[in-house]
Amino acid sequence: DGTYTQGFIAEKYSGTKEKPITIKAAHRGKVIVDTASGGSSGIIVRGVSWIVVDGFVAQNAQIPIHVGFSSPTAPGTATTDITIQYCTAQYGHHWGMAASTAGARKTQRVTFDHNTVRYVDELPGGQNGHCIKFAANNNTDGGTHAVVSNSTIHDCNYAGIQFSNGW
Repeated sequence: DGTYTQGFIAEKYSGTKEKPITIKAAHRGKVIVDTASGGSSGIIVRGVSWIVVDGFVAQNAQIPIHVGFSSPTAPGTATTDITIQYCTAQYGHHWGMAASTAGARKTQRVTFDHNTVRYVDELPGGQNGHCIKFAANNNTDGGTHAVVSNSTIHDCNYAGIQFSNGW
């Protein structure tokens, strides 16, 4: 429990279908990742498979919770079979929760379940402000099998949920 000013990145170890790796708050909603110091993302999951993130609050970042890669030149592999559940993403300054794919670093089979995403505004200059964003770098990079279920989404500057090819 507590408030942490630096986020975390899950990018080294993968689970399996039979034994996914779960990163879970001891008490749901009591672990707050607050990157008010200007962090681009609070919680990042990329280049791994079979990861579950459960019970965190991420706030005050450009993208409080980000699954996948946003750059086609970033090192890494595909991001697959990721579940973000019982989390809150709030006070995002670009997107609230995002799953993005770029180049060969496909992001596939991402589930956002039982989450709250709220109070997402835009970057200076009027860019975005979507509560949940599924994005591909271009028409050939598209990820597959995105699921949003049992979630509450409100106070978004633009779309509640946006699927797009291109940023």
